[in-house]
Amino acid sequence: AHGSQPGVVAIGGTQGLGISVNGGQTWSSPFTQPTAAVANVVTDGAFPFRVCGTQEGSGPVCVPSRVERDRIGLPQWQLIPLGRNTLPDPNDPDVLYDGGGARFDRRTGQVVDVGPADFDGGADAVPAFSPDGRTMYLADRTIRRTLNAGQAWATIATATGAARFSAIVVSSIDARTIWAGATDGTV
Repeated sequence: AHGSQPGVVAIGGTQGLGISVNGGQTWSSPFTQPTAAVANVVTDGAFPFRVCGTQEGSGPVCVPSRVERDRIGLPQWQLIPLGRNTLPDPNDPDVLYDGGGARFDRRTGQVVDVGPADFDGGADAVPAFSPDGRTMYLADRTIRRTLNAGQAWATIATATGAARFSAIVVSSIDARTIWAGATDGTV
């Protein structure tokens, strides 16, 4: 509450800020002050590029890095119908993948599961691409690789014990070198 105006109250969270001027009887929309806690932020290859990440409590979103007029506001935010850890396809900025192996095409609005049939793909599974964008990886308790957009997958590594892979990066110098971090602290 505001000291000199006891009826003015504000409440904020990871999605925005709501304000009441009548002691909480009515509230402004939290979208008048758009706010987001965004994790796993990446950019795509569009021009101008888009910034994509996972909003706390709301899922993936992409916003343009610039607009022709005015400012970047809520109308420019595009909610992406995927799970966490969203990653744009490096060869097609209108296609995004998530850690569970789902593929979203902006042009058609379609979401298709291209992940391995037996893939755990939990909330913290992570995708990665080779530097040339031809090879995709999915990591959870295993690291899987596809050379043909998800038609066939091969397991190339398994985490030890109860650990899960929480990060994966393919070397830009030698695509045969992959760094993976696991929840037990091993790399």
